[in-house]
Amino acid sequence: MKLSALRTHPNAATAVALLLALLSFMLFRSGFHGGLSDDAQYLTAGRAWFEQGPHLGHTHWSLRHPIVLAVAAMFWSTGLKIAAAMWVPTLYGLLFAGAGFAALFRLASPRSAWLWLALVLLNPVIHEMATSLFPEIAELALITAGLGLVWWACVQRRLAGPALFLAGLLLGLAFLTRETAALVGPLVAVLLWKSGKGWRGFALVAFGGLIPLVADTLFLHALSGDWLYRLHVDSAHTQIASAHLRGGTFEGRVFLNPALGARWIPAGPTRIHWIVNPIADFVIDWNFALLVPGALLAAFLFLRHDQASCPLRAAALALALLSYAGVCWLLMLRPQPRYFLLVMLAASVVTAVALDRGLGGSRRTWARALLAVLLIAGLTGVFRHRDNERLPRLVLPYRRSHPGV
Repeated sequence: MKLSALRTHPNAATAVALLLALLSFMLFRSGFHGGLSDDAQYLTAGRAWFEQGPHLGHTHWSLRHPIVLAVAAMFWSTGLKIAAAMWVPTLYGLLFAGAGFAALFRLASPRSAWLWLALVLLNPVIHEMATSLFPEIAELALITAGLGLVWWACVQRRLAGPALFLAGLLLGLAFLTRETAALVGPLVAVLLWKSGKGWRGFALVAFGGLIPLVADTLFLHALSGDWLYRLHVDSAHTQIASAHLRGGTFEGRVFLNPALGARWIPAGPTRIHWIVNPIADFVIDWNFALLVPGALLAAFLFLRHDQASCPLRAAALALALLSYAGVCWLLMLRPQPRYFLLVMLAASVVTAVALDRGLGGSRRTWARALLAVLLIAGLTGVFRHRDNERLPRLVLPYRRSHPGV
C-alpha cells in the first residue's frame, strides 16, 4: 500500500487506523479490576446469561444488555474466561475509533482524521475505558457511530434514509447501555432540522431507536410484569451501598436533586463545589490530558475567523454542554472522568479540525507546538494509567471466589 492511499482512499486509511487502535489497546491495557469494581458486576451478569440463558437482571449493571450480552457472547464463542470478556471493550473501542475516523476522513479532511485518531488513542480516560470492562466505551462507540451517520445523512443525499435508520438503531442501543445517551437527542433533532431532513428524517431515526427500546421493554415486562421495570431499577441505584457516596446510600428523588449531588465524594482533584468541580478537573486532572483547554485554545487560534467550521463548533459545544449538564445537574451522577467521554469526543473533534486548519495556515508553528503538548500530555497519562498493583490485589481474590474463570 502506498502512503498516498492514507490520504486519498477512505477504506484503506480506516483499515490502517483500526490496526493502530488495536495495537494501542493491546500494548497498554488497564485490565480487569475485579473486587467490588463495576467490571466484576458486568462479568457476573454476562456469566449468568452464559450459564442460565435469558433471565431478569435485578441491578442497573445487569440491565445494560449491549455490554452484558456481548460478554455472554464472548463466553459462548471462546469459553468462560476473563480474557474473553476483555475483548468486549476492545471491540467497542475499535468501533469508536473506526467510526470517528471514517466520519472525519470523509466529511472533514484526511489530516483532521489522523489528528483525531492520535488525540483519542492518547487520551487516558478513553484509553482506560477501551481496555477495561466498563460500559462507557460501548456508549461512546454507539453514539459516535450514530452521530457520524446523522452527519453523513445531513450533508449527503446518497443512502441518507438507511443511514438515519441505522443511526437511530445505534443510538437506541446506546441508551440501553447508559441512559445518558438520551442527552444527544436534542443535538440530533437540531442537526436534522437545520439540514432540512424534515419529519421523514425524524421518523427514520425514531423508528430505528424504538426497535431496541421496545424489544427490551417487552422482554423485561414478560419477566417482571412491570412496564417501567428498567426505570424503577435504574432510579434506585443510589440505594446500593457505595463508598463514593457520603452516608453509603441515598433515599429520595435521584433526578434534579441537589442534595444528592452534594453527597457524592469528588472523583477528581478539585474540591471547590460539586457544581463546578468537574470544570476545573478538565484543566488539571491528568485523566483528560489537557484536551478541553487544548480544544478551546485551538478553536481560538485557528477557527475563530473560519465560518465554514461554525456548524461543527456549535454541534461540539452543544454535545459537551449537554453531556456535562446531564451528568452533573440532571441525572445527578457522581462526576468521575469516565462519565465525560462525550465531552472528550467533542473536544477531540474540535481540536483535530482546528489543528488541521492551523497546520495548513500561517500559524503552523503554533499548531505544531500545541499538538506536541497535547500528545505528550496524553502519552504521559496513558503510561500513568496502568495500575499493575491494583490488579493482583483485586483480581486474585475474585479468581479464588470464582474458580474456572
